[in-house]
Amino acid sequence: MPGDLGAYWKKIERAGDFHVRVVVHEPRDTAIEHGKDAVHQSHGDILDFKMFSNLSLSMIIELSGRQLLSLLDSLQARGWGVEVEPGREAVAQRADDALEGTLQLTFPEGDGELRIPTPWVPG
Repeated sequence: MPGDLGAYWKKIERAGDFHVRVVVHEPRDTAIEHGKDAVHQSHGDILDFKMFSNLSLSMIIELSGRQLLSLLDSLQARGWGVEVEPGREAVAQRADDALEGTLQLTFPEGDGELRIPTPWVPG
């Protein structure tokens, strides 16, 4: 097949503007709610999400560069370890641009065996 498929995939890549990684030290359900609320309070939108057992949650989010900086500040204010690529300076240069990227919450206490209780139904 002729052509550079790498260039093609970079062109259609979703959520490639930034990647935020957060390590949380709270119960998983509480941390997920706080992460979701932080995105909404920063006026961002959650476009999609994927759960990886009880180890991690990855969200595709959309917001401006300025809103992303606000989100980073609110996550750090909770005492969570936050890393972002590209760095804050690069994000600040795109303050007015609409950006789409990932927010990954990692739960170090997870064991990879998420159990969801199923209610007993008589009959």
